[in-house]
Amino acid sequence: MTGMQADRYPDNMKGLLQGLRDCSKYKQIILYPSKQFLLPPENLEDLIPLTGFDEDQQKAACKEHPAQNFNLVKVSTTLSLSLFYETLLSFVSGRQVVLICGNGNDLSRALLSFFTTVEERRLYNRRVETDKLPLLSGIKDWPILFDRLDSPLSLQKLLPHSEFKITFPWGAKLSSADLMEHKHYLLCTSCPVTFVAEDVLLNPRALLIEGKKNGFLLVIPRPSNMKNFSITLQTGKGVIKEQSSTTTKSPAEKAPKVERHWMTREEVAEIIKRSKDTVDNLRIAGTLVDAPKAGRQVRITKESVQQYLNQGIECP
Repeated sequence: MTGMQADRYPDNMKGLLQGLRDCSKYKQIILYPSKQFLLPPENLEDLIPLTGFDEDQQKAACKEHPAQNFNLVKVSTTLSLSLFYETLLSFVSGRQVVLICGNGNDLSRALLSFFTTVEERRLYNRRVETDKLPLLSGIKDWPILFDRLDSPLSLQKLLPHSEFKITFPWGAKLSSADLMEHKHYLLCTSCPVTFVAEDVLLNPRALLIEGKKNGFLLVIPRPSNMKNFSITLQTGKGVIKEQSSTTTKSPAEKAPKVERHWMTREEVAEIIKRSKDTVDNLRIAGTLVDAPKAGRQVRITKESVQQYLNQGIECP
């Protein structure tokens, strides 16, 4: 994607093969998996010129009945996903890549290992604190959690594990070796990672990974206004600032945030959607645990609040 002068491709199998085959010409790329992500087209013969088959292979594929052409489907699935991962990791060479993860596509998430399994309904409306990135200002809901990755990060942790193997609904069986056979040079790279959005319980809600030459991978929920988001990305003000000052620090060198492991009664009441009296009852019952006081202020440990939310404990 080049600012508002964007080339747009659907994210089904045909669109991935068309749009990602030569993504090196784009400085900025937005990947936004939808419910059509990776689905084969109705006419499988549309895939034949996109698979790299030689003339004899194309003739053989055309002779087979489309509904029985499992080899064509497997080759197309492998190539589509390989291009998807290669594009995702192309930030190491200076490209600016944004992966937008809405709450729709389970398949796209299953192929990325930095999501954690959570009940999304418990995450809506939980207060989120973000770094001062204009790209994050348009995001209203944060229904996603990410695994807390190391900094610097080995890119292997972003992808399915070596034992990854999946059978897709359309019959293609793939392993991690099928996907990244020629991409090992990317996986050996380590990059600084920072979580640019966290909820009040310090659960990571968005991540930013920096490559070389101002390249980055930003993974976020869907912005409420895609047009404004695209304009902000185009201006270059969203993520990376010019490294003109010697005092500018990378995310790995930033001063660590002061982590507060407790919450006030008011904050807990807001998070669990209950009254302060209910919060006190939960404290008396031992469900919520008090942290050491500072003066007269009641403090409650974030750990006990998280356990309460995870277990869905009934209020007394």
